[in-house]
Amino acid sequence: MAYTFAVNGTPATSSIAMYQLISTLMTAGWLKKADSDGVTYSSSGVQVTSGNIGTNGLNNTKAWVRLQSPSVNGQTREFTFQRGTTFDVWRIKYSASAGFTGGSPAATVTPSSTDEVFMLGGATDASPTFFSWFTTDNGYYWNIACGGSTEFYSFIAWGKTIGALTSLNAICLDVMAAGSYPSADIDPAVVYCSNAGPAISQIVSSAAVTTNVTNAAFARAWLGATSAAGASGRARSRPLPRSGNRARPGAPALRAGS
Repeated sequence: MAYTFAVNGTPATSSIAMYQLISTLMTAGWLKKADSDGVTYSSSGVQVTSGNIGTNGLNNTKAWVRLQSPSVNGQTREFTFQRGTTFDVWRIKYSASAGFTGGSPAATVTPSSTDEVFMLGGATDASPTFFSWFTTDNGYYWNIACGGSTEFYSFIAWGKTIGALTSLNAICLDVMAAGSYPSADIDPAVVYCSNAGPAISQIVSSAAVTTNVTNAAFARAWLGATSAAGASGRARSRPLPRSGNRARPGAPALRAGS
């Protein structure tokens, strides 16, 4: 299966933008395992059907979605996306393999995972904190590319402000092919979510980046939750793999390390 694209969209709200990402991932093969529109929780993921406000919508306080990728080399990855109390703030968690099957999921409470890391926001599932990740509604272009089975379900989404075309935000998962990484790597993928700085340029830049301006999720993707780098989120340069199959020669990018 080839990539599925949704480019230069101008979503009316961040919830519509995020639901576009969710639905594009589902078209590529991801599964919505559980969700809530902020009022009604569904353990089978059938409650949220749009990015709108109100019943079945993602544009409600603390509404959330749990997504699961198809298996790649025996490993399934998951994300939870949760809207905050205002249009622009979000909380994103990532699980490399354990899955979001724990905790006490409810209308405003996301499930937990034993290997979860925060990509945006923090605190507890019962009393979450959120991060301002979008700008004024109708003020940005939204771009999505999601790979299928031959791309190992890798994806990227990013925003650019209308007019100035400055980077707004970005999130990506780039899964590596079997045999292209050390056998001890428990999560052979690049997982990235901007929470400061030039967003998309941090993913595609050919310049070495000396600090990781995201959080430990990026480092954890390389070295695992129990490693020192996975805990600290510090970074060093390493070639960035392309679409999950090989490294691009001469293009150092973020790599977790001390």
